[in-house]
Amino acid sequence: MTIRDVRAMSAALPATLRGLRDRAALLVGIGAAARRSELAGLLCRDITVHEQEGLKVGIRYGRSGARRPAIKRGSGLTDPVAAWTAWRDAAGLDPAGPAFLTIDRHGNLGRRMSPASVGDIVINACELAGIPRKTWHGVRAGLATEARRAGHDAKTIAELGGWSPTSRVLSAYMRIVEEWAGDATAGIGL
Repeated sequence: MTIRDVRAMSAALPATLRGLRDRAALLVGIGAAARRSELAGLLCRDITVHEQEGLKVGIRYGRSGARRPAIKRGSGLTDPVAAWTAWRDAAGLDPAGPAFLTIDRHGNLGRRMSPASVGDIVINACELAGIPRKTWHGVRAGLATEARRAGHDAKTIAELGGWSPTSRVLSAYMRIVEEWAGDATAGIGL
């Protein structure tokens, strides 16, 4: 998943309660390189707003243990701070309750989202944006790939996403960028 995909999905989400939730989940999820289960397990108090800088997300339970990724502010429809606060305020979320709730077809808030329903957010947003179908796994892979493309080192990316710095999976995500950066045909005039 590329940043272009994220922008298209965010722009395609409607200004409804469900659209606000989905945009917030997408942007918090990609910014924290969160697994579906990690995002579904967040409480409101786990997400703290730092107005000038961005968000801090306290992931208490993850495959690699607890972590607290920082997510920098974005701009426009890809600003995770604006997306989170719009959802939180529109839904009137309980600070001690789940960060992301189900919404029925009548717009009523329900219980905590399941990991599967978190995954459906990406599938639905892709459909709305008219882009090829992606899964939640693409959120994590896309963050690692885009962070590497922006020049971040493996250690920084691993810490953000809760990967081991020697993870074969993380190496594969970064190799997507590196295979083009080191290509011998670059700059020879082909």
